[in-house]
Amino acid sequence: MAAGEDHRFKVKRIQVKPGASLGLQKHNHLAEHWIVVTGTADITNGDKVILFTEKQSSFIPLGDVRRLANPGSIPLENIEVQSGSHLAARTTSCALKITMGERLK
Repeated sequence: MAAGEDHRFKVKRIQVKPGASLGLQKHNHLAEHWIVVTGTADITNGDKVILFTEKQSSFIPLGDVRRLANPGSIPLENIEVQSGSHLAARTTSCALKITMGERLK
């Protein structure tokens, strides 16, 4: 659900259930800023995975792979701010195919 948007930015509220994660993605035309509002998040940012807690945030430059996961026992609530020249969903590409936890090339 978009909380606000323009032709150069979009703000979303994202909820992730405990133990769940979003798919590994890569955006070539937009950067993102993720802010943890409630819960804990394992944030993949490029080649690093860092644990974030409430009130912490991560900037993900365009072209870096990214993933948001909830390792905690309560729902994760995250604010995502996208900025860039192309904000359409079709600019998202799957960085790696994940099957049963294994990376396939």
